[in-house]
Amino acid sequence: MVSDAEVLAHMRRIFPAGSEASHQTIRSLTSDEIAVRLRKCSLSEIDSGLAAGHWENFKADSEFVDVLASIDTWLSTYVGQMQPDFPIWNDLFDHGESGRYLYLYSAALAVNRLSAYFDTIGVDDEVRTDTLAIVSRHVNIYKTKWGELGTDAGWWLLLMLRGVLLQCGSLQFHRLELGRSILAPSPWFEDAEIEKRGEGFRVGDEVFGLHVPQGTDLSPEAVEASLQRARSLIERIWPSDKVRLFTLQSWLLDPQLQSFLGPTSNIVKLQGRFELLDNAPIADEDILEFVFRRPGVAMAELPRNSSLERGVLAFLESGGHWHANAGWLK
Repeated sequence: MVSDAEVLAHMRRIFPAGSEASHQTIRSLTSDEIAVRLRKCSLSEIDSGLAAGHWENFKADSEFVDVLASIDTWLSTYVGQMQPDFPIWNDLFDHGESGRYLYLYSAALAVNRLSAYFDTIGVDDEVRTDTLAIVSRHVNIYKTKWGELGTDAGWWLLLMLRGVLLQCGSLQFHRLELGRSILAPSPWFEDAEIEKRGEGFRVGDEVFGLHVPQGTDLSPEAVEASLQRARSLIERIWPSDKVRLFTLQSWLLDPQLQSFLGPTSNIVKLQGRFELLDNAPIADEDILEFVFRRPGVAMAELPRNSSLERGVLAFLESGGHWHANAGWLK
């Protein structure tokens, strides 16, 4: 596992030096204001209070203040933009509360700026509320895994805090560029096939990556409502006369799931909406992470309460491999 020191060093290489404006905001922001802003991200009063209670201690650590200022400067400089791309790194497990709360404080600094951006482009109140609540989703996942306050995959929140990811109903929609964004479908088509398919499939073309939050409603009605709402919103706030795909890359699209879920499964019905690419990468660790959220637990000790849990484990124990299939909405 990459150490916290290596993650912090990587952050310094990726992010710009924190601006004086970001440093001033950090200096002037009070614990009470932290709590209020985190409540806007749907954190509970208890969780907001815990993070707020550590704020003054956090501000006494110059290393973390510099990192927070750099993140805030980066977010504010590129709000609404697809590039530069987003970094992916481990959460900061070895720095106690300061490491666990870093992305919560990033959200507190960014929430008012992000709301102003949403006002500018015309994001409605329901989508705004659901999008900001992504912070609390990641808090809840962290609690499930580790039993304390933190943010799971904190880097993911930066997509939302920069204004390029929205939650519309059941699904999240992430604005990205084919072949350039780190979360774009991979592997994609070879050059000859790209040229044959034309606009919408070319490297650099704008697409919208779909993300499926844990525990979301995947009934056909909910998925269709989410897609319709996203299409309407995207055409209004990010209009374009070019072809733009809705893409998804996930273990949820592995056709092998059909062997035990059956045709009435909402996951199988979701798969039926997509054209799938070949050569999907192996994703055994991904499916264990997203289905069970039990890091470090041996497969033999994982629960087998649902058909999904039983099928995933039986397939791995038989020597099979799950894959992160990529596709685009038909």
